[in-house]
Amino acid sequence: MLYLAVFLAAIASTQSSTLTVYQNGNQNGASVTFNSAVPTFNSYWNDKISSVYAQGGTWELYTNFNFEGSRMVAHNGQKLNAYHNDNYSSAKPVCSYVTNPAVSRLVVYKHYSSAGTSEEFNTAASTLPSEWNDDISSVYAMTCGLKKIQILDGDEQLKARYVGSEIIASQNAGSCSGKSAHSLYLTNGDTVEESTSIELSETDEVNWSTSTSVEVSAEAGFLGSGSEVSFGVSAEAGGSHSTTTTESKSFSEGTEKIVGLYVTYDTPGAALVLGIVDRYVVDPADVPVKLIMECPDGSEKIKDSTIKVKAVKYPSAHFWSAVGKFNQEACDQDWNLPDCVRRVRQDYADAKDIDAEKIRGAFEQCFANGKGTIGK
Repeated sequence: MLYLAVFLAAIASTQSSTLTVYQNGNQNGASVTFNSAVPTFNSYWNDKISSVYAQGGTWELYTNFNFEGSRMVAHNGQKLNAYHNDNYSSAKPVCSYVTNPAVSRLVVYKHYSSAGTSEEFNTAASTLPSEWNDDISSVYAMTCGLKKIQILDGDEQLKARYVGSEIIASQNAGSCSGKSAHSLYLTNGDTVEESTSIELSETDEVNWSTSTSVEVSAEAGFLGSGSEVSFGVSAEAGGSHSTTTTESKSFSEGTEKIVGLYVTYDTPGAALVLGIVDRYVVDPADVPVKLIMECPDGSEKIKDSTIKVKAVKYPSAHFWSAVGKFNQEACDQDWNLPDCVRRVRQDYADAKDIDAEKIRGAFEQCFANGKGTIGK
């Protein structure tokens, strides 16, 4: 039982660790791949292995059944010929242990079936207390998964700053023909992607494998989206852990028209309308939080920590329009004058950082040099 206390820790996953064994040397001949411990090789492979290839973790091979006898170790990525050719009978992956008192614990009991007096251990113990030495009959090991991140006093740190504007819709129209009033509507606007990610440093070793969703909360509302937001969990082994959410946002009314405006223009003339959204970014580091973890027995653990926040938000849409009237004499000389306004729209339709003055200047250039005037 001392063995269990000494190695009290979170066991690293071995599901991605594999060992491929071969009948011939240098990884040749018939082969089979194992992804879990094999206490007894079947008759086909018993005493028939000449080389091995370990991937995703370290493996041990033994010359006898049930992991006994002479041992051979194959570290992750190693391709080795057998130390004792045709003489191995069992193999198992080597578990790695990480001391993690924040999310792991071992409960030991005096009697079998988790009965009797109990004691909880949260860190490795090289020597058990006298009342527990050689007196443990059953154990219960558990790890706790992250369930909630509570942001503390994040109002100031989570203020958004303006970084630019994007065009999400545009429309133009114009003609050199006739003298009448026309209306130009802005329709079919693009959606934008709002995203928020929260990153914990690698020192915050929570059991991400047991966390399927993480709730993020802040008393005063989180980035203007309400009091609580839910995130899916993603993680990379050995690095930082992050929760991320991405949501499409549309400024449409129903499924067709943007909540915007329409403009009127007279012919001969042309008009241009743009739908614009302002992009705001939030990216503070070291925002204080409480990590609330849920354990298999229903209890909770709370740990103080900090997070990095990265968010892109589009609070609202606004609109820009320009109209102009062509001189009839200029139209008589060039009936393609309205194409100039169309080209302005095309040049800026996909702009991610617009310059309103540049757009206005390009539009006015279509009516310059005696071709017309800006406005009705």
